[in-house]
Amino acid sequence: LMGAGGNDTLIGGGGADTMSGGTGDDIYVVDIATDLVIENVNEGTDTVQTALAAYSIAALVNVENLTYTGSASFTGTGNALANTITGGTGNDMLNGAAGADSLIGGAGHDTYIVDNAGDLVTEAANEG
Repeated sequence: LMGAGGNDTLIGGGGADTMSGGTGDDIYVVDIATDLVIENVNEGTDTVQTALAAYSIAALVNVENLTYTGSASFTGTGNALANTITGGTGNDMLNGAAGADSLIGGAGHDTYIVDNAGDLVTEAANEG
């Protein structure tokens, strides 16, 4: 799946997909662990959305954000950039890895791995 110069949403199908958004702020919907996201440097602020129980953008060195769209517990891991990692309603474990990251939990008893003085944790009242 290939995006163009705008803000694209690329949705992987039932099998292993290769998705490349191009320039713009792109969203990649990853539905299987073998989906491949290709994002080059300086091609916008990009987000992977997934309902998988665990997902890491560590190898996706030019993807900034990771958002969980499921309802179970989630383990999400960032990369060396300043990531925004957003959990869901389950008991999530969010790890931004290197960089000054924003870790946003939801309902559930979430665990945050804070390893940078610039990391910011957001947990709303009565949500865990």
